[in-house]
Amino acid sequence: MKSKSAYIVLAIGAIFVICAICRMFGYLIPGLVIALMSVMAALISLSDVIELSRFRKFGNSIQLIALGIFICSMTLWLLPIDFSLPFAQVIGDSFTILGLGFVIVFFGLKEVFNHTKEDNSKKNYELLKYWKFNITINEYDEMMKLNDIIERLKKLDQDVFPYNKVHNGWACFSDSLVEHWNRWEGPFFDGVNREKYHEFLIALDHTAGEIGNIADTDYRSFSQRKVEMWNESIELTIQPRINNMYVASIEEIVEEINKALLLWGEVKGQIINRYEKERSEQKE
Repeated sequence: MKSKSAYIVLAIGAIFVICAICRMFGYLIPGLVIALMSVMAALISLSDVIELSRFRKFGNSIQLIALGIFICSMTLWLLPIDFSLPFAQVIGDSFTILGLGFVIVFFGLKEVFNHTKEDNSKKNYELLKYWKFNITINEYDEMMKLNDIIERLKKLDQDVFPYNKVHNGWACFSDSLVEHWNRWEGPFFDGVNREKYHEFLIALDHTAGEIGNIADTDYRSFSQRKVEMWNESIELTIQPRINNMYVASIEEIVEEINKALLLWGEVKGQIINRYEKERSEQKE
C-alpha cells in the first residue's frame, strides 16, 4: 500500500509541474482549481507528518482524500464552466502556506527522530557491551577462584608425592565441582567455556578415581593438611600409596593430573583472552 501511495504522489507531483508550466505560458487555470490543488498538496504533506506519529494508520485515508480532491480539481478544470469564486484565492494561498509548513515540520521531525534513533542505538550498543563485559568479568572471577584452589593442590602435590604418598584434595575438589555442575552446569555461562570446562571435569573425576585406587586405607598411616577451598579451610587426608606393583605409580598419577590440568589451561586461556579483549574495548 505504501509503494502504491508513493506512485500516486509522484504522478500528482508530475501533473503539478505540468500545470505550473501551463500557467507560466498563459494557460488559464481557474482559481478554485488552484485552491483545490493547494488543499490536496497540504493533505499529502499532512499525511507525511502523520506517518511519523502514532496516528500513522490514518495516513492512507488522508492520501485517498487528497486523491479525491485532485480528481475533483482536474474535473473542474476540464469543464467549460466558470468557477471564479471570491474566496478561492484565499483558500489557495492559505493551504499553500499550510502545505509548506507541513513539509518543513515533516523534515524537522524526521531529523529529530533520526537523531533520537541514532542516540538510542548508541545507548543500546553501549548497554549491551557493558552487560556483556560484566558476564565476562564474572567468568574471569569464577575461573580465578578455581585456579587458586588448583594452585594450592599443585603445591600440596609437590609436598606429598615425593614421599610416595597421595592426598584426597583432588577428589574433594572434583566432587564439589561435579555437584555444582549437576545443579545448573555452573559456574560458567558462556557455552564455549562450559563445553571445555566439562571436558576438564571428566578428566579430573577420572584422575581423582585413580588416586583413590592407589591410596592405602590403613587409617593409622593417615595424616592431615588444611587447604583453603571456597573460602573455607578444608582438612584433607594424606595417605601412603599402596605397596602393590599392580596399581598405578605416583609418576602415572602425576601424568593423569597433568592431562586434566592441560584441559584446565585451555579453559583458563580462552577466558583470559576474552576478558583482555573485552576489557580493552571498554576503553574505546
